[in-house]
Amino acid sequence: MEQLECFLNRSTDTNLQTSVVGRLHCLVLPELLTRSIQQQLIKILPSYTRKPRYLLVVISTNSQCFVAQELSLYRNTEIPILQQQESKEFYSTVFCDNFEKFREKQNNAPFVTVFFSQQPCVGKSYTISQWAKKLDLKPKCFVHVPINTFVVDTDFIVNRLLQAPSTTDDLIVFHINISSQAGKDVNTLMFQLLVLRYIVSQEGKGFTVRKNHAFLVELPTELSNTHKNTSLTNVFDWFYFFGDRIKDLSIPFLEIIDEMRIIKPRFDKFEINKFHISPKEMFVLKYLDALDTDLLKPEDISTKEVFMITYFDQSKLKTQNDWDYTKHPDINKTRMMELITKYASAGTRSFNMFIYIHTNCNFCPINYYYYNYYNVVCDVLAKESLVQLKSFLQFLYKQLVQLNQFLYIKRQYAPSDKRHLIPLHVMIATSLVKFAAHIACDTYEGRNGGEVDEDEKSKDIEEAEGKKEFLLVQLWKKADPPMVLFNQLAITDSVQIHMQKTSLDEDLKLMEKKMEHTLSLLSVNLRKNKHLHADEWRLLMKQYSWDLYNFEDEDSQYKPLPNTKKNEEKEKEKKDLSDQMKKLQLLLQICGGFTSKHEEKREEQMEEILKKHGDYALTFDNILKMVAIFFRIKSGIPVLIMGETGCGKTKLLKVMADVLGLEMASIDVHGGYTIQDLQNDLAKPLKQAKERPEITHLIFLDEINTSPEISTFKEVICDHSLNGEVFPDNIVVIAALHPYRSHHRSQDELKDEKEEEKNIPKFYLDDLDKEMCQLVYRVFPLPKSLRAYVWNFGSLSASDEKQYIAVMTSNTWTKQEFLGSTTISPQQLDELKTLFVELICISQKFVRDSLKDRSVCSLRDVRRANSLFLWFFKNRETIGTAYSILEAITLSLAQCYYYRLNQPQREKYNKLISTETMECNTDIKLDLIVKREQDRYIRALTIPPGIATNRAFSENLFVMLVGLATKTPTIIVGRPGFDIFTLSFL
Repeated sequence: MEQLECFLNRSTDTNLQTSVVGRLHCLVLPELLTRSIQQQLIKILPSYTRKPRYLLVVISTNSQCFVAQELSLYRNTEIPILQQQESKEFYSTVFCDNFEKFREKQNNAPFVTVFFSQQPCVGKSYTISQWAKKLDLKPKCFVHVPINTFVVDTDFIVNRLLQAPSTTDDLIVFHINISSQAGKDVNTLMFQLLVLRYIVSQEGKGFTVRKNHAFLVELPTELSNTHKNTSLTNVFDWFYFFGDRIKDLSIPFLEIIDEMRIIKPRFDKFEINKFHISPKEMFVLKYLDALDTDLLKPEDISTKEVFMITYFDQSKLKTQNDWDYTKHPDINKTRMMELITKYASAGTRSFNMFIYIHTNCNFCPINYYYYNYYNVVCDVLAKESLVQLKSFLQFLYKQLVQLNQFLYIKRQYAPSDKRHLIPLHVMIATSLVKFAAHIACDTYEGRNGGEVDEDEKSKDIEEAEGKKEFLLVQLWKKADPPMVLFNQLAITDSVQIHMQKTSLDEDLKLMEKKMEHTLSLLSVNLRKNKHLHADEWRLLMKQYSWDLYNFEDEDSQYKPLPNTKKNEEKEKEKKDLSDQMKKLQLLLQICGGFTSKHEEKREEQMEEILKKHGDYALTFDNILKMVAIFFRIKSGIPVLIMGETGCGKTKLLKVMADVLGLEMASIDVHGGYTIQDLQNDLAKPLKQAKERPEITHLIFLDEINTSPEISTFKEVICDHSLNGEVFPDNIVVIAALHPYRSHHRSQDELKDEKEEEKNIPKFYLDDLDKEMCQLVYRVFPLPKSLRAYVWNFGSLSASDEKQYIAVMTSNTWTKQEFLGSTTISPQQLDELKTLFVELICISQKFVRDSLKDRSVCSLRDVRRANSLFLWFFKNRETIGTAYSILEAITLSLAQCYYYRLNQPQREKYNKLISTETMECNTDIKLDLIVKREQDRYIRALTIPPGIATNRAFSENLFVMLVGLATKTPTIIVGRPGFDIFTLSFL
């Protein structure tokens, strides 16, 4: 209050002469004052307004605040709007727009520039960091200030700004990073900071802007406050403080353009973010060029050399023909584009590519660029953006460093078929390159997946059924030639190979010292491959002890068997454990998960993992998913998993963490999850990572798009930081999210909804709330920069799901509490178990088809069915007989599936179950068994008089009692006023 009184006293200088122009005093945004301060100000204002001479202006955006009401007699209702030239003149005194003057400290105002782009992932943050580097800043003089929340957290922003040195005249740069989720109050904040040059927190801390400060402001490409498509125009309208100034050309700004993508600059002031090839990226490009020009092929060998290879020491062979990357000429940009276009493609489509050509132009105040267009027929994943290209090269680098040191590509160790040297170098490089684009660059292509045309303002959310398999699984199932994977170093050693922190020579030396020189081959069926080098691969498999895994054999194991071959099913189940061991061994070898080189220790390690995760089935699907995740982690590429609920994302990562030897912290995100919750949950793993730098720590963020703080998660996942604080290098972050899918509603359901709305109108908080109510999952929009890394894990294939069901059921049926109570033969027990597995598979499919949504059934239902089966079995009147087991099977299926269906669907389901069981020489009348059990419960209870024990009452009572007894979550849904639910509960 004292500051306000001093300010008012200065505005009423008694020495002010009418003929002399005084200094105008402005009180701006009084509505931001606390209620008590405003009331005190109102009391003293009249004493100043009655003075004959004063120069005071009060500027407010809220006509209802106390101060504005008190001064309503003096109100000027005409909103002052500056013309474009006036705006330019005013802001030219407020901001410095000359970077060189600022660098030389010849400016009189803080330096300000706004960075924006029409497309995501063009490198705005990278450009800002490069600008900061030009200033040769001292330590702690570059401060990142992210604004991620819808409501501005002024305390946090002030604290971040105060982290910069305050007692020095050294240049200080503030990177103001405004997210796509930020609210409109950012405009007020930026006005206070950049124009008023003072901002204060609720705690009373203040930050004053000085002329040695530079504010580099990064605007988002789109808004994340709607599921509809938005554009840069919407961004300018939302953040109008910058948008209006940019349109008036009254604030310094720069449009950033990605060299890899076609875009017409929106303004004259733009900068092209060019791809600067590092030595490691040049190494990859040289490798691609050598592959493309057949330099990796060994030359034909003489008869004498064949004789030497066959009978004598190979080391005597010539070595001068080995390809040497140090002697290979550097690759220019044009050749780079040719290589990327050829080797980073997936499918075909026609698009225009361009190359920017730089020239000086007299009529343009900045460097001018023009571009030539070339039509190419190819779908180039790595050419989507600089980010995708970097990911592609980064992934390939980690693989080619190993390939370059692999002994068997060297001429002196090269394998031969006694006629010529096998081109193993070419064969491995071809396989690595073929799958690199898919591992490093594939993204989610559903809703929000592709680029949004500037004119497309409001496309509806696409509806999907969620039936697709993981894209990489689909591709790798058809792998011909086989997918070649080097057996990797442990993840901790892999992290040592850093794209920026180590040199190429250091990485090659590390590989030479630690790599095992072994391969793993993944193929549908190598025996049936028909590609160019198929015969040579088959020959190599005989010569070397490399691991080969044929996925066709995997699929054939789990195809439905005829009911007359129960013995075959039994024999197959006996091999399950050895099969799981074989798969786990493959996974551990590929991912460098073994902690010892001794076979006994390795077997102990595998047994420990299988024992810990006994209810988990290692399948073709999840092995490839773990391998893909591992290689992304190894390459430093963010991992986001999009998949249906219950498809096994969390369990997969827990198994993977044990395979890789990672310390895993799992964080469950929900609709009420806040930034403070995230800070609290991350505190412990971040502390552990700093205390134990030799161990890699995995942080798993589950269901991140259910929280409104989605932009904060973007910072954590993509920027590897939280609130501007960078994470340690030994932290790995993986996130999972729900898919974006619209509800599938039948005509009857739509009709019922309209009738309901006539009586009970629906109310929504805002447009986003209304959009989210139309989705299967209540999820918030993803920023585009996050979408670039999303993998759609899709749903499990039928064969994979059956394997999970078989493993879970086997674990339940081998428990001593069950086996010790049975009185039937092992053969009967196996037949009933097989029947239970088949019935669960059938039930999962039937409920999904009936309710027209795959997400309504998941592996959680399988686990629940097995848990309920065990409970019903232990509560039979006669325990251990075949019929009691059939009853337990039937009642568990009813609790998990039957009660979720309407009457017509129940009748179909009942017939389906009866038909299936009759084929197995067992007759189950599901509805009769269920009714008999319900009646048994009713008889055991005292029902108050006046309550009719009809079907609805009996069902609800039975479902609730079983749910309470087994601690199974139960939700009963019905229309309002349908008192049967309340009666059942009472």
